[in-house]
Amino acid sequence: MQFVNVPGSDRVCLSKEDAIAMIAPGESVHVVCNVGNIFIGADWLRSDVIAQIYECVPEEAGPIATADGYGLVIYVDGAPYFVKTVKQEERGQVS
Repeated sequence: MQFVNVPGSDRVCLSKEDAIAMIAPGESVHVVCNVGNIFIGADWLRSDVIAQIYECVPEEAGPIATADGYGLVIYVDGAPYFVKTVKQEERGQVS
């Protein structure tokens, strides 16, 4: 299945490689989901986040989530989960 960015839509699909490059460093990564009017967060193993990226079509998050440091959206059973990310200018840099 192939998804393309649709003109007029603000949804931006990402390649698997680009999505993985966005994930914050570390063995665990903070992930949040919206349940009703409540955001619930938990630390996921990095390997589990990467595995889920390969099971869905990852997307760039909107400007508010991105500004809060959660610039990657992955889908679990059709529900969006927001993954902690590094800023674009910091990607690929080693600390």
